[in-house]
Amino acid sequence: MYPETNFYDLICLGFVATMKLCVVLLFGLLLSLAAEAKPKPKDSGKRVVCYFASWAGYRNGQGTFEPENLDPTICTHAIYTFASLDATTAEVVPADAWNDLSSGGGKGFYDRFVRLKSKNPNLKVLLAVGGWNEGSSKYSMMASNPAGRSRFITSAIKLLKEHRFDGMDFVWLYPGSRGGAAADKENYATLLGEMRTAFDQENLMLTAALPAVENILEWGYDIDAVVRNLDFINVLSYDYRGSFDRLTGLQAPLHFQDPLLLDVDGTMKMYINKGVPSDMLVMGIAASGQTFTLSDPNQNGLGAAITGAGQAGKWTQQPGFIGYFEIVEMQKAEPEMWEIKRDTQSQAPYAYNWLLWISYDDEISVKEKADYINENNLGGAMIFTVDVDDFHGESGTIFPLVRTLYNTLVG
Repeated sequence: MYPETNFYDLICLGFVATMKLCVVLLFGLLLSLAAEAKPKPKDSGKRVVCYFASWAGYRNGQGTFEPENLDPTICTHAIYTFASLDATTAEVVPADAWNDLSSGGGKGFYDRFVRLKSKNPNLKVLLAVGGWNEGSSKYSMMASNPAGRSRFITSAIKLLKEHRFDGMDFVWLYPGSRGGAAADKENYATLLGEMRTAFDQENLMLTAALPAVENILEWGYDIDAVVRNLDFINVLSYDYRGSFDRLTGLQAPLHFQDPLLLDVDGTMKMYINKGVPSDMLVMGIAASGQTFTLSDPNQNGLGAAITGAGQAGKWTQQPGFIGYFEIVEMQKAEPEMWEIKRDTQSQAPYAYNWLLWISYDDEISVKEKADYINENNLGGAMIFTVDVDDFHGESGTIFPLVRTLYNTLVG
């Protein structure tokens, strides 16, 4: 086998081969250890939840927003608003079949919204059921008996699975009030437990939108049941003040100088003090502003007298309400007409132009809230709604509010 090689040469050759093999194995081991020692990309675990108002597809001109306008790469979760509850059957149904579904020549927003996952496979897409316009009484009736709850849950799962949603966001506003009943608190807890069991069998997520105000929370929500059954909570921590107060005020200050007035920090601490884990709390941030009409253009600070709601936004067309993209557009069109101030305590901006006074959040105040979320180990932030962020990029950045949240929380 080895010509002209004696016994001792064979021993030496074997020793050398063994040593080479050992060196190769040792080198491989060191490479493996080095790879394990290399820091892995950090997963912050933070959520950026983007609510989409399906009715934005009906807006005219620059205000029109359809599912494809949403950038799914800067959201971890996207929520379609809203599906409805049929009061007669206690079943979950599309709120606007022509807008939501493809059948009958409809626009098919459900399926188009879910297809956003093709651009971000990690995106979780949920369907919100309820909302302010739904009221509370029909949910109270549905939850009051086992048959109603069963029909609600079965129909919800059927709709979610048919359109490939990842779960449901429950937006009953609010148990125990707005036409609800005293038994709603217990019935809501029972409903959540039954939903959790059924949703787990279908591998579906379950979240809910909950109030910012303590007495509404106390009337309608069993905190233990909420914590036990929900994946996370979308806290409606905005619209603290508006034209309904008859005075100008910051709509969602992170901190407020007057301890008697509720602020976002107070809401988050309230939930934590009631036993909700901080990482379940997703802080709500409005991408819209509250508008006011001043009584006197010379009295234009916080707490100034007003005559009522401010004029409607050009595209959103709702008095007292204006989208951030509309604010940016107006300030850019007539910069000399606008005075922009910032509250030093909360970093929240407000702006006025003669009699029109607006409270809103911008990139600076949103960054302040995102930093607060990180510092207090909250679960993330949600934008209500993404379709009124500056999706045209008039400010120089497309979706500046959502992007600020994503960059700060997820990175």
